[in-house]
Amino acid sequence: MPAAYHLLILPQDLRTGDPSFAVELYEGYFGLAGATAPIGSESPFKIPPPTVPWQKELYAFSWLRHLHAAEDQIAREKARWLIREWIDFSGRAPPLGRDSDVTARRVIALLSHAAFILDGADPEFYDAVMRLLSRDLHNLTVIYGDGNGVVRLRALTAILLAGLCVAEQDGYLSSYLPAFCSELDKQILEDGGHVSRDPSDLIELLLELLPLKQCFVARQVEPPESLYTALSRMHPMLRFLRLGDGSVARFNGMGATLLDQVSTVQAYDDAGKTFPGVVASRSGYARLAAEGVVVIADVGGPPPLGMSERAHAGCGAFEMSVGHEALIVNCGAPQDETGDWYVVSRSTAAHSTLTIEDLSSARLIKAQNSAAGLAFLARRATQCAA
Repeated sequence: MPAAYHLLILPQDLRTGDPSFAVELYEGYFGLAGATAPIGSESPFKIPPPTVPWQKELYAFSWLRHLHAAEDQIAREKARWLIREWIDFSGRAPPLGRDSDVTARRVIALLSHAAFILDGADPEFYDAVMRLLSRDLHNLTVIYGDGNGVVRLRALTAILLAGLCVAEQDGYLSSYLPAFCSELDKQILEDGGHVSRDPSDLIELLLELLPLKQCFVARQVEPPESLYTALSRMHPMLRFLRLGDGSVARFNGMGATLLDQVSTVQAYDDAGKTFPGVVASRSGYARLAAEGVVVIADVGGPPPLGMSERAHAGCGAFEMSVGHEALIVNCGAPQDETGDWYVVSRSTAAHSTLTIEDLSSARLIKAQNSAAGLAFLARRATQCAA
């Protein structure tokens, strides 16, 4: 593909930015993913990262939306400074900086906030950003298959967004649209759940797929039927998994609910359909609701091994709300997936269900190629299956 040089349209970032991030940055603090690093006037790319999630958010440019939310010239200049720092640093960045998911998120962030960083920029900076975008897109076409589940779909989404948003990049659409549709059909189940059984994956995908659909429409290109079908199934399932307080049930990788994100994606649900029935058999969840009481239960087994990096041994667990108050909940997943508590949170004991002699309903095994602290949910334990 030719190098990117001109943007035709820009996708919308549906995630809410926090303008207080800019104030903290002016004072010499850089806060991401629940951790804050004192950087003073130093580049955040040159200091030891406080946590792996912080480092991942830094390389993925998630700070761009926060600086954009500040909507002032100082924040714009800070954003340009950080991008220049990344361009200088990227050649010696650790492998995490070239990870497929991080690269895809960086591409989406650059496209979504291009007007903020490029309006009024000097030609040298403009060209540098376009070269960065071209390089990351090329890398994505090579490594997008490295990840599973949402990671792979996000990488393909980033490639399609570039094909729609960047001039003379239409070839990305014809080359990668079939792979995107195939992956979407594999991952979104007939009842609207994700094959990983992780409710947070539904939220993440809706935040990425809704802007993609908008870009298809803006370019007057008919969105693929697979995209329409997936969205029409995902919205009712997300509503199915919400308790009376608005939170999403804490199963299989779902932690604290960011209510602004859930409200945003559901605002794009024009049909407003509810899930037909009490049991989502493919996703493995059941929901009972009457007179303000809501109960959501995990009635399924572990997801396929390749999709179970975040799955929990929560067979038989349930959550319950009364009115707008949560009454019984699971522990949920911590934000830091590399910590010891993340593994503990996946055990049956961290869920509201019966546990006998600390036996979990599924076995957690360490994957040989996984990061420290991460494990796959292998299969239902023999005792539980019996």
